[in-house]
Amino acid sequence: MNYDMLQGIPIGLCFGSIPFLLKAKLSYSQIAIFSLSSWPYSLKLIWSPIVDAVYSSRLGKRKSWIVPIQILTGILFYFLGNNIDNMMSQDNVPIYALTYSFLTTIFFCATQDIAVDGWALTLLSKESLSYASTAQTIGLNCGYFLSFTVFLSFNSSEFSNKYLRTVPQELGVLGLGDYMRFWSFMYILVTAYLVVFKKENQVKDEEAELGISGVYKTIYKICKLPRKLLETVYTIYFF
Repeated sequence: MNYDMLQGIPIGLCFGSIPFLLKAKLSYSQIAIFSLSSWPYSLKLIWSPIVDAVYSSRLGKRKSWIVPIQILTGILFYFLGNNIDNMMSQDNVPIYALTYSFLTTIFFCATQDIAVDGWALTLLSKESLSYASTAQTIGLNCGYFLSFTVFLSFNSSEFSNKYLRTVPQELGVLGLGDYMRFWSFMYILVTAYLVVFKKENQVKDEEAELGISGVYKTIYKICKLPRKLLETVYTIYFF
C-alpha cells in the first residue's frame, strides 16, 4: 500500500492541485493541454507486457522496474520542486513545460503501478489476493488526498492564518516547491528501504515463456472477444 500511496502523490497534484492553482491564469484550452499529462495511466496496457517480460534476474522481476522508476521520480520531483514556484508565478505560465514534466511523472507512476500490481500477486497468499485491489485503492486515494485536499489546505493563506498562525501572512505554510522536495526525499528513502530490506521471491515466469510478442498477441485476441464477454472479463478483473 505504501508504494500505491507514492503513486497517488503525483496523481493528486496532476489531477487536482495544479489545475486548481492555475485556473485563474490559464484558459480552458490550456487546462485541457495540461490534462493530457494524465493519459499514461489510461494507456499503460500498451507497455505493460514489456514491464512483465524485461527485467534483471539479479535484482528481481518487479524490483528491476520499481527501484529505478522511484529513483527517477524522486529526482524529477526534486528538480520540479526547485523550479515550479517560479514557473507558476509567471504571467505567461510555461504550460507545455509543465505538461511534459507531469506527463513524464505520470508515465513513471503508471509503469510503477504495473510492477507493483504484478508483485502483489506473488507477495500475497491465494486467500489474500482479493485484498490486492483494496490495498491499491486505499493507497492511491491516501496519496491523492494528501496531494489535493491536505496540500491545498496548508497552501491556503486563509486556512493557515485561521488555524495555524497568530500573525496573518499572504502565503500558506506549505509551498508547492517545498511539498514536492519533501516527497522527492521520501521516494528515495522508500526506494532505499526496498533495496535493502525487501526480498523478491522467485516465481515461474510465464511471461518470459510467452515472450513480449506472445503477450501482445494474447492481448489482441482478448480485444477481439465479443463485447459482452469483454464486459464480463473487465468486471471480473477490475471488480
